[in-house]
Amino acid sequence: MKTPYLAVLRTIYERLRDTPIEWVVTGSLGMALQGMRVEVHDIDLQTDEIGAYKIERRLADYIIQPVRYVASERIRSHFGRLEIEGVTVEIMGALQKWLDGQGWERPVDVTKYRRFVEVDGMRVPVLSLAYEQQAYQKLGRLDKARTIRRWLDKRLSIVPFRPEDQQPAKALILAGLEEHWGVLDEGKNPDLNDIASSYADAVFLVAWQDGEIVGTGAFRPVSGETVEIVRMSVKQGKRRQGIGSEILAELCWRAYRQGYKRAILETTASWEEVVVFYQAFGFEVTHQVAGDLYFAMDLQEFVERERQRAGYGG
Repeated sequence: MKTPYLAVLRTIYERLRDTPIEWVVTGSLGMALQGMRVEVHDIDLQTDEIGAYKIERRLADYIIQPVRYVASERIRSHFGRLEIEGVTVEIMGALQKWLDGQGWERPVDVTKYRRFVEVDGMRVPVLSLAYEQQAYQKLGRLDKARTIRRWLDKRLSIVPFRPEDQQPAKALILAGLEEHWGVLDEGKNPDLNDIASSYADAVFLVAWQDGEIVGTGAFRPVSGETVEIVRMSVKQGKRRQGIGSEILAELCWRAYRQGYKRAILETTASWEEVVVFYQAFGFEVTHQVAGDLYFAMDLQEFVERERQRAGYGG
């Protein structure tokens, strides 16, 4: 979590803490404040209908979009937008979600699902992660719901690579290669010498658990519709716990959200447990060249399978 968000949060906190307004921080910042390693893009404040307009008045000097009632196919609320020190802050009052087959859910009472976290001398109200997971599930945002559920179950966070991850990520991948092949030639892995630069136009993820990096995975675009999965690795002693599947699923979700339609990868044909892993995940063998197997998977089919598992049907 970047420092500017805490500075902006302090501005909000100072304006609201001595008021009767019932409010919480939700979204990515709420998750980060509860310990998840996530990318924070903005600050989301959730409250009731009256609270939305009261927050607007308390922070009137930052308003860029006045609070008004807005509705989409899935969500409706009293919505407004602020900008504080370059950070976007969204206000959502009396938020309602459309539930298929049930109609509009009653406005969320944030006091029912609120908890407090201590951060930088502030006692900040946030929506509990258990509630956030259920809310995303109801909205059909299965990737988000899965991310939270994964963290709650395993305290596992899968996030984009940062420069400070360079040495542990490189060491983990090389250790896995040496373990499998028995020998290691670092000269054959030049992309690992500067991961940030090598994957500047790609997506490189690291999995964190108990304060350490326990897995990696990346994808590189190979065309306008296809990405190649590379650098899948899980730390010895952490395997067979579902970490590899979680990394691969996160890569597929991210590729799908970016508009890609197909994922490919390759591995050594003799690496039987890895071959079985990819096939169980949904990849199909397309061809073999010498001792290497090549796989492909339709990302739309991946998403449909995920939805069916979550009970959303086709």
